[in-house]
Amino acid sequence: MKIKSTVWQVLAAGSFGAGLLYALGIEGTAQVGGTISDSQFITAMVLILLALFGKLFHHNRVIYISVTACTLVTALFDLVQSLPYGLPEKPVLRNIVEVGNLLPFSELGLSWVCPAAVGLVIGVVLHLVCRKKPEAA
Repeated sequence: MKIKSTVWQVLAAGSFGAGLLYALGIEGTAQVGGTISDSQFITAMVLILLALFGKLFHHNRVIYISVTACTLVTALFDLVQSLPYGLPEKPVLRNIVEVGNLLPFSELGLSWVCPAAVGLVIGVVLHLVCRKKPEAA
């Protein structure tokens, strides 16, 4: 079954609208003096990079999902670290923060880079393994 070009146009317009709203949300937060959380930054950065280099992997959904899922782990570490009222000092949460600090580049605030690379490798492997084989005629 071939998808009609109007379907692709509607999907492209919807994706553009969702991206625009997300970008406006981050921009609006920055303009009113609010802080942009690490998870917002990580998500935006990963999705922008995937969109820029998407032609290399034909914008495969598996790769988008695997990279985003792996960077979600980093976002959760950052979430626990930024909890208010001394909550990160509780024994269980302190251990989670310490594990998050073990990630490469975490001292630079770029702890999401290696999990994103791992997610990219996982996604590419899954893409290559799950690719449909041509049927014999």
